[in-house]
Amino acid sequence: MAHDESLAQREFERINRALELFPVVQDILLKEAAQRAFYQSDPPSPIDALCNTHLASSEIIPTLVALLPQVKHPRVKEAIVRALTVKEARGIANSALIEQLRQVPWSAELHQEYLTLAVAHRELGDFDKLPVEMQHRLRTLAPWESLLSAFGNVLWYLARRENLPYLLEIVRDPRYGSARAEIVRAVVCLRPEGLRELLLDLLQDPDDGLALEAARGLARLKVREARKAILARFSERMAKRGQGEFHKMVEKLVARLGE
Repeated sequence: MAHDESLAQREFERINRALELFPVVQDILLKEAAQRAFYQSDPPSPIDALCNTHLASSEIIPTLVALLPQVKHPRVKEAIVRALTVKEARGIANSALIEQLRQVPWSAELHQEYLTLAVAHRELGDFDKLPVEMQHRLRTLAPWESLLSAFGNVLWYLARRENLPYLLEIVRDPRYGSARAEIVRAVVCLRPEGLRELLLDLLQDPDDGLALEAARGLARLKVREARKAILARFSERMAKRGQGEFHKMVEKLVARLGE
């Protein structure tokens, strides 16, 4: 899980060289460079420009899809995934994204460790107050968790009905970490058979983010009998200090289900 920054630099240079060949990318770089010069900041790299502008250009999609399995560093792979989060990639990148998500070196145990560390960080409120060993471990795990979240977001955005079997596989498997919370949103939109039961099951998941998305899905489906289950699931966190915004979020959800 260690991060080789020299590998990241080499991989970023490789994908930027490939993207520089596209005239549309050159146009974006010129505009971005002019804007950044006004604010006296460094010009963007091609991949940064694509991520920041969400360029809608179908000619670049195949190159990004081809590059995706060729890079290993989580930050580099995440950049490509973010660049593919455009409507023009729908139906072209879906299969490759699902396959690459499956290959992320993550596990249910690593996700649980990350959740435990994240709770400690949230409760202390200051990263520097964490023990040095915990800080190091969070820094090690965070890029992979961020990559999983990016995969979840792109698959939610690009989801098609033919992807449903794979999306259901992902949301049911804890090894996919934070990707699951985003993909639940796509599953709710696609309305598969047994959705109500699936959401009630996911509501009990130890990952608050996933459970919250399941609660949103239940509220959207107007599953009124889920009201008590939602309140019970989040009661412990809502009772803690500093959870005002989270408390309001849960109350807003259950309000949609009435008494």
